[in-house]
Amino acid sequence: MQVSALAVDPLTNVPVVILADPVGGTTLPVGIGLGEAPAIAAELDGIELERPMTHQLMAALLDAAGARVVRVELRNSVRARVSAAIVIERASGEIAERTARPSDAIALALHCRAPISVAASVLAGEREATGWGSAFDGGDDGLDAFDDTTDPALLERLGDEAFGKWKM
Repeated sequence: MQVSALAVDPLTNVPVVILADPVGGTTLPVGIGLGEAPAIAAELDGIELERPMTHQLMAALLDAAGARVVRVELRNSVRARVSAAIVIERASGEIAERTARPSDAIALALHCRAPISVAASVLAGEREATGWGSAFDGGDDGLDAFDDTTDPALLERLGDEAFGKWKM
């Protein structure tokens, strides 16, 4: 999947990354924290900052250790909260995985140009749980998925002027 948009849910004011499958057309909104939204926006816009953000520092540390990010996987979903894994390849060729919040994993994947995959069970489970496929990492803010009355195509129908370019 690819990051197709970054927006703010107009009902909850939660920043949302929209992941899209360019081949199958499947989309998955993932709620992210206010701190991670600027990191993802900077990656999407190719903004170079004077000092590295956390995901950039993580990428630099992996590189210094001779490791690389192979891919990011959005996996299990419990109560509309998705877990993520960062799959890395060590200098020895050994593959290792580390769990992460989806928002951090997505920012790192964007920076490293690593693919993002979403488990079919996450897509299917979230559609059942929320009625339209939202998946939120929630973080420490206690936020859950949109309620079942949310129109599934709402964010996709909003024009660029709705929030400005990546406006939070």
